[in-house]
Amino acid sequence: MLALDQIKNLLRKQLESIELVPEAIPEMKNTIRIQYNRSIVEPQTGVGFLVAEALAQPITQMTLNSVVSETQIVICDQDTKQAKVVEIGVWIDKLIQKNLEKVMKIPENRTEYLELDKPVLIPSTTCDGQTEWMELTAVTRHLPVGDLVKIKTRSGKEVTATSQKSFLVYNEKEDKLKEKDGKDLKVGDLVGIHLAADKTPLITDLSLRQYLEPTRFIYGSEVKKFKDQYEKDKTGRQVPANWWKQHRNKTFTIALGRNDSIVKSVEQNDFEPGMVYPKISTQVKNKIPETMKLDRELGYIMGLYLAEGYANKTTLIFSNNAPEVLEPVEAWCKNMKVGYHIQVQKNKNFIGATSTDLRIHSTLLAELFIKLMGVGSPNKRIPSEALNGPEEFVVGILDGYITGDGCINKNDGSVCTSSVSKELILGINFLLARLGIMAKMSGTQSKKNNIGSKVILYSHTLNVRNGFAKLFADKIRLTSKDKQAKLETVTRTKKYRHESGKYYKNWKNIMLDPIVEVSTISSKLNADEDESNAMLDRLGPGFSE
Repeated sequence: MLALDQIKNLLRKQLESIELVPEAIPEMKNTIRIQYNRSIVEPQTGVGFLVAEALAQPITQMTLNSVVSETQIVICDQDTKQAKVVEIGVWIDKLIQKNLEKVMKIPENRTEYLELDKPVLIPSTTCDGQTEWMELTAVTRHLPVGDLVKIKTRSGKEVTATSQKSFLVYNEKEDKLKEKDGKDLKVGDLVGIHLAADKTPLITDLSLRQYLEPTRFIYGSEVKKFKDQYEKDKTGRQVPANWWKQHRNKTFTIALGRNDSIVKSVEQNDFEPGMVYPKISTQVKNKIPETMKLDRELGYIMGLYLAEGYANKTTLIFSNNAPEVLEPVEAWCKNMKVGYHIQVQKNKNFIGATSTDLRIHSTLLAELFIKLMGVGSPNKRIPSEALNGPEEFVVGILDGYITGDGCINKNDGSVCTSSVSKELILGINFLLARLGIMAKMSGTQSKKNNIGSKVILYSHTLNVRNGFAKLFADKIRLTSKDKQAKLETVTRTKKYRHESGKYYKNWKNIMLDPIVEVSTISSKLNADEDESNAMLDRLGPGFSE
């Protein structure tokens, strides 16, 4: 009851400064009724989805109990519709640190509770197997209590949570997902794997401003704001002495240091609204749009970059020997009006090898792709815009990635891909899930490769089999002629005994995935002593064990 008393006291304190006239009471009651109905969550509903170690197909395991701080989740801003992956511990730590005065302390379980000023959206699954994006209105943080339980499923997902009712397990008798104590989990229990969420808050365009900052690059739209304000306020060719300080980074934002520098640059160059330029005025012809449509074409370019691409400060490079694979990149360059050339090299990596590179000469695109998706095989990741971008954009990414770095098994028609970047493979897994396609995750440690590398990184693998391979063939037409031919002649014609796989169960709009390993982890191994002591200090006397 102490927690309830604290909530009441907090509400009393908040209401002390609010005046309410009698005529407004009916409206207030109606508002309370609406807010209450919005907040109702069915018992055992997953209030978010937990992602297996990173960005895999989420398992519906985030109830009001706890997951480890390293767990990554997908959140979406309701206003901007920008989605991103966050590590839940880091995210909550920042929220609580920023709002210490609003944090409510609950002594019973040594918990800090914070109601969000601005609720976020998070994909969620109900106990009846329905999935959609729902509001997350509050977060909690507490010290570890008891041991943790780690499970691994047959599809390769791994989840770590508390030993209390932090797991949702399929109950065949009631035909529902039901809470189950971690300590009671056993091999063979079925947990839900989310495939696609309804009511996805879609975005349709990529805004370059969050990647190419207006303080470092010149935006034509900002130049127009400058010109309009300058013409409005000038007398002759002069503006008031404090004009620059008054308007810079307020009325407009331009990546030049002085008023006279801007005037000179504007007079010498034709900055087109809607385009972004490098800061160096001599490169004014090097420009790209301020926003890009999230369509299949852009998706393919990004997917191929994830598979076969590299970037440095000035150049974006795509490597592939198949002409049909690079042709869409050439067409995109021509449409964007950016310079490129194709380079063919013999014996580049080893004797007898031929390498065909398409090199795009654009500092803007090079930096954009590096910030969006990383650079170097171990560091690549899917762009966050793919989390809730249009389906055609997702299809384009998967086409580009599998065309460049995937294979179609000639015997069973399965689709396979691998990468040394676990974050990338988990991201590709998530995109497949958005299309309703389930994949199995695994990995291998090779001892040698075909180019004689001394350091060989662990390789993370995805396999799409059975009916899900057929669904892949139905949804995604590959640009690679050879791989598409295998989809047509093998995958589409194959007769599978188990459409969803031998061990999985297709239930409602989720997949039920059997647990294959259950292990116990001491919570002390996951507790940071300094952070634990700091949290106890914040909570005050009486909270220590």
